[in-house]
Amino acid sequence: MKEYIKNTLNKMSADGYKCMQYNLATLANLLVILNYSNFNYTHEFSYPLYITTCVSSSALYLTDYLISKSDGMMYTKDYKDIRPIYDKIIKNYTKLNKEFNFKNPLEVYSTYIFMLNNGYLSNGKSFEHYDDRNNVKERFGLNVINGRGVCRHIAALLNDEFKDLGLESSVAGVSLPTCYIEADEDKFNKMVDDAINGIIPSEIDKEFVRSVFKYEKKLFLPLLNHDMNFVFYDGINYFLDPTNNMTFHLNKDDCKLHSIDYEAKFIKFQRESFRESLKLKRYMYNKPFLDFDSENEIISRTTSICEKNEDIFEKFYDENKDYYNDISKRLAKIR
Repeated sequence: MKEYIKNTLNKMSADGYKCMQYNLATLANLLVILNYSNFNYTHEFSYPLYITTCVSSSALYLTDYLISKSDGMMYTKDYKDIRPIYDKIIKNYTKLNKEFNFKNPLEVYSTYIFMLNNGYLSNGKSFEHYDDRNNVKERFGLNVINGRGVCRHIAALLNDEFKDLGLESSVAGVSLPTCYIEADEDKFNKMVDDAINGIIPSEIDKEFVRSVFKYEKKLFLPLLNHDMNFVFYDGINYFLDPTNNMTFHLNKDDCKLHSIDYEAKFIKFQRESFRESLKLKRYMYNKPFLDFDSENEIISRTTSICEKNEDIFEKFYDENKDYYNDISKRLAKIR
C-alpha cells in the first residue's frame, strides 16, 4: 500500500472508513438507476450520458471492491496500533510451530485446535464459540484473540498462521447441507387434526410415525454458510475444518467435499485475488489428497505431542497474554 494512502487512512476513523465504502456503493447504485431511467423513461436517449454513467458506476464498484479486498481498515487511526500487535502474535505463533518443527498443514492444524480449545490463543485463556457480530473483516482472527468467535474467525486466524509459515492457503467458503424430512401430507394432517380434537392414541404406533415422516434428505443451498481452510503443500491438498475438527476431501465425480461422516459443497476462496483463487482451484481439482487414515495418524501423533508438552504452551500463553489483553482493551474502546 502506498505511503500517501496509509497516511490518509491514519487520519480516518474506522466509522469514516466504513462510511466511505458505503457511500461508494450507494453512489454506484444511484448511477445504475440513473442509467436505467435514461434508457427506459426519457423521450430522448442520451448516449454520452449512458457511457459516462456506465464508466463511472463501474469505476466506483471496482474501487469499492478493491477497498474491501485491502487491509485498509487496519490502517485507520482506530486500528493502526492493533495491527502490529496482532502481527506480533502471529510471528510468535510461527516461532512456536518451528520450535516443534511442524511443517505439514495437518500438524499445524492439530496444534491450532489444541491451543484454541485450551485458551492459549485467547485473552483470559478462554475461548467461546459465539458470534457477537463485532467483526473486523480485515482481521477476523482478532475475534479469537478477544475470546469469542465462530467458523469465519477460527479459520481466518489459522489461515494467517499458514501464510506466515509460507504455505499456499486460503479460507474456503463452503455450503453445509440443510437436512430435512419430508412428510406424507395426508397422514401428517390427520395427526394434526387428531391432536387438535384431543384424540390421543393409547400407544405410539412407530410404524405409522415412520410412514408419515418417510424421507430424510439433504438440501445443498448455493449459499456460503461455513468457513474452513484449504492448504496446498508438497503436492498434496488439504481441506481442514478447525471449527468441527474434521478433514475433507474433494470427490471429483460429484465435485463435493466429503469427510468420513459429512459432506459440503465448495463455494469460493475468501479474500483472495482472482489470480490466486484460480491457482488454488487448479490445485484443488488436479492435485491429490491423502487418505483419511494417513491424515488421522498425523493428527493423532501431533495431538499427543501437544498434550505431552503443555509447559511449552503455558509459556507461550504467558509470553503473549499481555498482547491479548491489549488487543481486547483496544477493541472494547472502538466498539
